[in-house]
Amino acid sequence: MNVDRAKQIISSPSEIEVMYFGKPVWIESINSSSGTAWVHPNDEPDHDMEVPVSDLLEH
Repeated sequence: MNVDRAKQIISSPSEIEVMYFGKPVWIESINSSSGTAWVHPNDEPDHDMEVPVSDLLEH
């Protein structure tokens, strides 16, 4: 995924499924300058992690 698409997903009124290495995640925020995103697994809302946007896949 690229940064622009990740931003579109965040601002979308509908829920779009995003995967991180086969696990569904929710995108919290995007850092455009570093190309990273703060995400948390859908089943672990308290487990935030910073990951490369390029590792995210729209499902």
